[in-house]
Amino acid sequence: AIIPAGTHVRNVEITTHRKRTAITFTTVKENRAFLIYWGKKYHPGKTVQHFKDNLFTTMQFEELTAGMTNNEIMAIRKGEPVNGMSKKALLVCYGPPPEHGTFSQEHNVWIYWTSKFVQKKIFFGDDDRITGFKKGL
Repeated sequence: AIIPAGTHVRNVEITTHRKRTAITFTTVKENRAFLIYWGKKYHPGKTVQHFKDNLFTTMQFEELTAGMTNNEIMAIRKGEPVNGMSKKALLVCYGPPPEHGTFSQEHNVWIYWTSKFVQKKIFFGDDDRITGFKKGL
């Protein structure tokens, strides 16, 4: 599930579930509980605390999107990146890419997973704005 940027959450905790480390939280408005498993092999050099800190912020939506274009803000609200979107806007829209696929956010290709077996590659130009997408294995 994609949780739109700016969604208010509560009870954010690092826990153990079925012998695996996880982050749990509940959305405030929908009162929907979520569990996200964390695996060290997918986040080399990071801890579960780093992962949690990258997922959540106390900033308001207006603060997160300050200085962004109207197109970027509309795309973030929809949870869908668009051509011309900046890396900063994509971070608000999708969060940071998993480190095992994108070793540095300085790279011009970021890889996200839409399922266990399907990747979504996002390509950036020299101006750090999205130039295209590719889905595949």
